[in-house]
Amino acid sequence: MKTSDTTNSANEYEPRSFWSNVAEEISRRSGGKVVAGDDTPFFVYKRRRFLTQFLQSLPAKGYAVLEVGSGPGGNVAEVARAQPTRLVGADISPTMIELARRNTADVPGAEFVLVDGKTLPFADREFDVVFTVTVLQHNHEPLWSAGIKEICRVSREWIYLFEDTARARKATYSLDLRPVADYAAQCSTHGFTLVSHEPLGIYVSDRITAGVRKFLTARHRPAGEPLPRFAFMVEQITLGVTRVLDRFVPQRRGLTRMVFRRAPGDHTSRS
Repeated sequence: MKTSDTTNSANEYEPRSFWSNVAEEISRRSGGKVVAGDDTPFFVYKRRRFLTQFLQSLPAKGYAVLEVGSGPGGNVAEVARAQPTRLVGADISPTMIELARRNTADVPGAEFVLVDGKTLPFADREFDVVFTVTVLQHNHEPLWSAGIKEICRVSREWIYLFEDTARARKATYSLDLRPVADYAAQCSTHGFTLVSHEPLGIYVSDRITAGVRKFLTARHRPAGEPLPRFAFMVEQITLGVTRVLDRFVPQRRGLTRMVFRRAPGDHTSRS
């Protein structure tokens, strides 16, 4: 999952170069199979919760499935276990595509396609299910609305957006957090209705470990760079407490599963 918010040498966030830099960093360690962006103790915990609570709920068996923003291929490898009829990952970074192909070499039928971040090289309604994992939250306008339009265009029935959300819009260098209502309104204009939405439920761990990292690490730690040893240990110990508290404290923002379904009788297509 793409989760970090750091600067690079450019003054303006440019997704292709940013995530290619992340891919180069993570490919240098752990065999290139770390979580895209970060593999700190918190993000490993978040990833585990995401897989069991969210990704396994994706309707994939017997369906043609597309992941937009597939990163190093971890989600494609997981979804492949459900035996979709077709499974494609699309990413803006050629380095991520190379990494994903290497990581899924033993996954039969997995396809990866390089995209430009504005359009998807697929026919209208080519896939039964299209999903993203912390990808749209890294898109500022006009890429955000263009990305949603394309996702709606190529999906026949279902869209699952797993994105970090906020109560009100909050934009930084490489993050643009939005309320669920913004996603619902945008998808609605392209024929999709919000069926359900649910936060992951890791609010305490998210807030406290973020504070630990901010206090114990460099302010602009490059995405994918390992934590200093001491910061890693402190975050790991902190999680022993916060994981328990996560069960009792409601979450109103953060990683959210948003499920959309094409409205009956919808005939929208690419314009």
